[in-house]
Amino acid sequence: MGQPNEAPGHALAGELTLYVRRGCHLCVEAEAVLAPLLQEAGRRVRRVEITDDPEAARRFGLRIPVLTCQAREICSGRFRADALRTVFGLPPPGHRGPRRRRPFHLF
Repeated sequence: MGQPNEAPGHALAGELTLYVRRGCHLCVEAEAVLAPLLQEAGRRVRRVEITDDPEAARRFGLRIPVLTCQAREICSGRFRADALRTVFGLPPPGHRGPRRRRPFHLF
């Protein structure tokens, strides 16, 4: 649960959809985890309330929240920011990019 179903380091391409249900505490947590990652990745997510979508309700039932990309399930249940960073192709928090080498001088 919460583990992305994508290969590590694979940056997602395509439309992201988050399936949620009103009153679901895990859905609120998932949105809180996703918001800063989406902003950092420059991505948007389409939010679908499954009680308003009979097909989504049939497909996911009580197994929500669910994040999909191009209709392929990426993550469900408790979302882990570290795992989703990898899926979105984002560097670890605090990562400043490649280290620059300092010139080596003998004298």
